[in-house]
This record gives sequence, structure tokens and C-alpha cells, in this order.
Amino acid sequence: MLHGNNLGVLIGHLTADPDVLPTRRGDRLKLSIRIAVDRSFHQPPKSKNGKSGGKNADFFTVVKWDDYDTIINLAAPLRKGTLVHITGWWQSRDLPDGRVATEMVADTIVPMNMDSQVSMETVEEEVEQ
Repeated sequence: MLHGNNLGVLIGHLTADPDVLPTRRGDRLKLSIRIAVDRSFHQPPKSKNGKSGGKNADFFTVVKWDDYDTIINLAAPLRKGTLVHITGWWQSRDLPDGRVATEMVADTIVPMNMDSQVSMETVEEEVEQ
């Protein structure tokens, strides 16, 4: 599904197992994941102690709402470290403490690890839909 000019594509690794929670009305589930996306530019990375040697990555929160079966089946192969290809759109929302949260609302989440038997052809088909 396209959302005007608001389209995002991410490929990265899950930083933790997914969270699956019911919506307030209880009729759907919300899948929430956090992914690390390697940066494409090469800047000398810094480790926690300020010395060179860390890894350059950006971290994003991704959410998806859908019916119970869809979310359960989607979450089943997802574990910390899983490589995923995600398409969706960006949303920003105000938090009660005055901060702003920006997250991707996923249309598709496709596991890409070799053991998931998902090929790039499958990913390309998902993106074209």
C-alpha cells in the first residue's frame, strides 16, 4: 500500500525478540520490533569509550497492526538477530512527556536469513505489490 510520497524501505537486524500486544479494543494485535540498519557511508566508528572501533548503525522502531493470525504467523520466525526487509511509511506522534516518537508503520516484513528460505525475488515481489 502506498501512502503518497511517504514510503520507507529498511533492511536490518532485529535488536531483540518482537513484542506482540493486543490493541486497546482487543480486536487486533500490534507487532513492535526494533532494528539496527548499517549505515552506507563509512565514518570512523567510535566505541563506547570514545575510541575508534565501534559499528555505525541507526536504530528504528517498526510497528504493524493486523488480525491475530497474521501477526502470530509473522512474528513466529522473528528473533533477535534476524535480518528483515521492511516496507512501510513513517509516522510521528507526540508522547505525553512532550517528546516526539517517529516510527515506521510496516506494510510488509520479510525475514531474509538464509534459514528462512526467502529469496530476493520474494522480497522484490512484496515491494511491487
